[in-house]
Amino acid sequence: MALNVYEDTTSDPYSTSGLFTLPLILGFDGRTGGVVQKKLYLRNDNVLYKYEDITIEAEQVGGDLDYIGGTEGFYFKMRAGDARPTAAEWDTISGGTSISMSDIIDASTYLPFWVYVEVPGHLAVMHIKDVRFKISATESLS
Repeated sequence: MALNVYEDTTSDPYSTSGLFTLPLILGFDGRTGGVVQKKLYLRNDNVLYKYEDITIEAEQVGGDLDYIGGTEGFYFKMRAGDARPTAAEWDTISGGTSISMSDIIDASTYLPFWVYVEVPGHLAVMHIKDVRFKISATESLS
């Protein structure tokens, strides 16, 4: 599949398959915790294919704590669209909920979406490497 996640419309795609050559990095103060909201983009990197029924979800692939669903104070939420969601809009989204994206029929369209990551306070220093984007879609020739 040629769908990748980008920081902006001029950057290289984030690494896939757990290679961590260009991972999404978000920083937090573990003493106080906090929230980071970041706009990202989904793009088709192969002109030979188009994609329909696209969904993106955050998937945890290891670790001892729940970094996605909120059971331990960590939340990973997403929302499709260009505009930054308000606090009230984020409150209506459960941690770990997948999002649906518009179809991509070319290799020049960047579809925006937002991630919201919340980390609780009073934590020891750690690197969370156990969350990745899982992208599903129906692929067909253009």
